[in-house]
Amino acid sequence: MSRTAPVSSNLSAIVERKQSRHDKLSALDAIAAIVNRSTDLDEILNNALATVLKVTGMDAGGIFVLDEEAGDLRLVAHSGLSPQFTQQIRESKHDRGSLFGRVVQEGGPIVVESVAREAGLSGLVGEEYQALIGVPLSLRETVLGMMIVVSHSPRQIAPEDMTFLTCASNQIGTAFEKTLLYEEVERRAEETAILHDISIATAATLDLDEALRLIYEQVGRAMKISTFFVALYDEQKEELNFELFVDKGKRLERFSRPLEKGGLTGWIVRSRQPLLIHNLEKEQDNLPARAIVVGEEHSKSWLGMPLMVKDYVIGAISVQSYRPHAFDEGHKRLLAAIASQAALVIENARLYAQTQQRVKELSSLFQASVATSSSLEVEEVLRNLAKRVARVVDATSVCIWDWNPETQTATILAHHTGPEATKQERISHLGETYSISDCPITIGVLRTRQPLSISISDPYTGEGDKARLSELGGKTSLIIPLMTRDRVIGFIDLLESRRERQFEHREIRLCQTIANQAAIAVENAWLYEDERKRVAQLKAIGEVGQQIASTLDLDELLHRVVNSLVNVFDYYCANILLVDADAGEIILQASAGHSGRMYEGYRLKIGQQGITGWVAQTGEPLLVNDVTKDPRYHFVEELRDTRSELAVPIKAKGEVMGVLDVQSTQLDAFDEEDLFTLSTLADQVSVAIENARLYRQTQQRLAEVSTLYTLAKQVISSLELNAVLDSIVSTLKLSINCRACSLFLLDEESQMLEIKAAAGIKPRWRKEARLKMGEGIAGKVAAEAKPLYIPDARQNPIFVPFDPAVRSLLVVPMISKGKVIGTLCIDDDKPDAFSPDDGRLLTIAAAQAAVAIENAQLYESSKKRAEELAEAYAELQALDRLQQEFVQNVSHELRTPLTFI
Repeated sequence: MSRTAPVSSNLSAIVERKQSRHDKLSALDAIAAIVNRSTDLDEILNNALATVLKVTGMDAGGIFVLDEEAGDLRLVAHSGLSPQFTQQIRESKHDRGSLFGRVVQEGGPIVVESVAREAGLSGLVGEEYQALIGVPLSLRETVLGMMIVVSHSPRQIAPEDMTFLTCASNQIGTAFEKTLLYEEVERRAEETAILHDISIATAATLDLDEALRLIYEQVGRAMKISTFFVALYDEQKEELNFELFVDKGKRLERFSRPLEKGGLTGWIVRSRQPLLIHNLEKEQDNLPARAIVVGEEHSKSWLGMPLMVKDYVIGAISVQSYRPHAFDEGHKRLLAAIASQAALVIENARLYAQTQQRVKELSSLFQASVATSSSLEVEEVLRNLAKRVARVVDATSVCIWDWNPETQTATILAHHTGPEATKQERISHLGETYSISDCPITIGVLRTRQPLSISISDPYTGEGDKARLSELGGKTSLIIPLMTRDRVIGFIDLLESRRERQFEHREIRLCQTIANQAAIAVENAWLYEDERKRVAQLKAIGEVGQQIASTLDLDELLHRVVNSLVNVFDYYCANILLVDADAGEIILQASAGHSGRMYEGYRLKIGQQGITGWVAQTGEPLLVNDVTKDPRYHFVEELRDTRSELAVPIKAKGEVMGVLDVQSTQLDAFDEEDLFTLSTLADQVSVAIENARLYRQTQQRLAEVSTLYTLAKQVISSLELNAVLDSIVSTLKLSINCRACSLFLLDEESQMLEIKAAAGIKPRWRKEARLKMGEGIAGKVAAEAKPLYIPDARQNPIFVPFDPAVRSLLVVPMISKGKVIGTLCIDDDKPDAFSPDDGRLLTIAAAQAAVAIENAQLYESSKKRAEELAEAYAELQALDRLQQEFVQNVSHELRTPLTFI
């Protein structure tokens, strides 16, 4: 028995070792099987780790891989590891002297059978784990990470365990390789699909912008990018034009940079070499050129490729990311393939664009010729010219000027702005005149008759030219002379505000050709305009004469005149102002045009306010072709666009009775022919005004006579006082067309004025309106026996407001035999409603009313006296009858004897 026990023990150990070896081999087979079966890396790693823990009998474990972007170890699979221990492992990656750092840095395993026996490990591992094993995950001598297994108690690690773990880690490394290969195959397939999609998408368009947009969309499918751009190289100008620049999904405006200031992109174009930057911050000291920030922040990863067609470079394409290590060699290879396709697409699009541009230029030349020759309207011809030349050279704005060589001034006749014009360019200077005496280049163009380009930064550009260019909002201007019959009549400013630009020779030649054609059309239009203007002036004179002859109503006549002027000559506004000699003012009686009738009734001091005030004072016409330079001009906000003004006096018998005034939004809008026409019209208007005034005075006198006749008839038709008074106030209210008419009579005993008759007044006010002598307006008139006119009762302190509706008030005294017996009043709810004619009529009516009242009172007195005499006569008759009866009775008694009973 003593011999069999050791044998049995050895046999048992052999069986256990054999079983353990079998288990390990089975486990390795299982790991190999899942590695071969699955393409899901997470599934492979978790199954492999579980198998390793089961076979080794360890309590927990984890698989870590190197993350180059984050610079640490990333946990990809684990079972039972505490967060604290996991963090210790991740932080030890760069520490070659640390326990875990040696695994990934040196590629060797670590074995700790008892943490307690290893100095310094307790603080690193903690008290939770007492034994651990770490083996590297390798692939072709490259360490991918490591696998850690731990135990809660000390363990004796056999060589077979290390062999098993090493084999398992190798199989896991194979799994990584398989996954990488699978991902590479998928990526290659996706790249091929993307290249195919780019080919299909871009083949359907020859539009450069659309092609670039399609390329950007396809690149975005293949890569996670923050920024994308395509820059095209202009060899002639030595600059990079960034045709498409997208940052964080937002497309930026097109811009250009000189090649030498193009940064990394400029280096790619010059060297014709690709450039891959994994971490811009860490590699910036070793870059071949300085990185230039265009987007919101610095990119971390940068990948750029030259765009090559045959043996010459046409630009560069770049993708960027705000994350480091966003791109690798696979992305570089893909972008190179995309760049090859994109270069062909871009070149085809450019060739097509050049062909289209040539066709467009020829078409523009034809269209410009048709457009400028199809109209005889100067403004339309110039607008069409500005629009056409802007399209031909893609200018941001265009100004067309005329030129006065005598005064060395130029005026803007037409202004056009394109869709990319700046805010400054959109400010209209239409009609403004500038001195170009200090613009040597512009004068040189006009004298040599050769087009020339100027730029803000060009040291040879004169200060005057720079100032004009800056005010118009351009950075560069192409100046094209306008010539006809060997004579320069003006020039064209083709402005570029997006950049300082060098215009191509073909652009200059085409614009000059269009300008030469247009100049002929402009001259023809000017000749036509002059003839049409003469016809219109004669027509206006005839029309105004007809209008004057067709009415005697002054207000209607004046409005017909100003309306005819605006309609025939298209003036900004036309006005007729009449003189108020008493106030020393001129009053705007009729207005037409931009402001309509808004300012009618507006007053200006004669000789003090406005051009019209000066004309009214001097009696001389005044032509001002730039009101901003004449201190006599009176600015009115509603007519703020006025640039020229012409005013002529309206005279009658040598006296100024008014002013005829017209205004225009154009500088130099009037000439001597306009002055002659307006003076002729003013003479006609003068006669018409005089006739209308005479007619109005005649009508006024007839109305007054008719009213007085009516009053006289009513006064003599009745001797009843109340009826007479009611008839008087009713007739006056109707004739004068006022709000109300009232008649106050003075009570001799109380010395109070009381309303005895009224028309248009509420019964309440008739009862309450009682005034003492000297009180209120009526009392003051009665006390002073003088008429009084109150234009605005609310501004008069002595007015007693019985009725708040009263604004203007006219009161005259009624006088009989040198004594005031009352007052006659008319009022209106509008201020200054009555004229001197109304005062005269009311005074006459008051005199008639006083006579009527006196007659009525005499009639009442005579009637009362007659009644008293009749009563006395009746009494005498009664006494006579009594006397006769008494005598008869006495006689009878005397003849009859007395009888006694």
